[in-house]
Amino acid sequence: EYMGDIICRLIMEESVLTKAAFSYLDWPPFYTIQDHLPTREKQLRSWGGIFIDYCKKLGKTEASVSEVSNDTFALFTNANLRRRLDRNGILLVLDMLAKDGRIEWKDNRKEGFLVFFQSPHELALAIYDWAKRNVKIGKIETLKWIATGEDTPKTEKFYNLSTEILERAANILEEEGKAQILSLIHISEPTRLLSISYAVFCLKKKSNHGWKAKAYGKFADKSLKEL
Repeated sequence: EYMGDIICRLIMEESVLTKAAFSYLDWPPFYTIQDHLPTREKQLRSWGGIFIDYCKKLGKTEASVSEVSNDTFALFTNANLRRRLDRNGILLVLDMLAKDGRIEWKDNRKEGFLVFFQSPHELALAIYDWAKRNVKIGKIETLKWIATGEDTPKTEKFYNLSTEILERAANILEEEGKAQILSLIHISEPTRLLSISYAVFCLKKKSNHGWKAKAYGKFADKSLKEL
């Protein structure tokens, strides 16, 4: 059996999608974009759900069109059927996912993109719930620490996600008045060739007069030096 098919079967076992959606992978017409519009929409949404589950299984939070349309990307190829979804079909799937907020293009070229296992709004809610449970309200945390720190179990939706993805959730928290992004700081480490970006934000306490930001000043500098 082709390795791509094996991976797809493993995903199917843990997927929230119905087994019927994955059965399409063994149906030759599924690899040709259909002309009938209602059928096409159902086809693209089935591909989109399978793609997100595939990325989630592999822990893949970013990719590029060149990568996923390459023959080495197993998902869109069925070796037994000798069928493959072509690049134009893959672009249609990705555009639909972008409209639904499940991926985000990195720039106008539509080449690289971020993959969201959950929507940024879902991540924002999960982060704020985590902050309340762990008494983090009113404190400064880095996104890197939120994703990988000792207070974050692997069961959290945002566990080990990239800072780039968590920044989207942090922006939503700031828009909702639940957090304040303080800075984006590039820190060069002697053991690394490239600098690392730390997005730092504080979760805000609600006072009797509404949301009130706190000034941290040197406390923020000290926290960063301890990273």
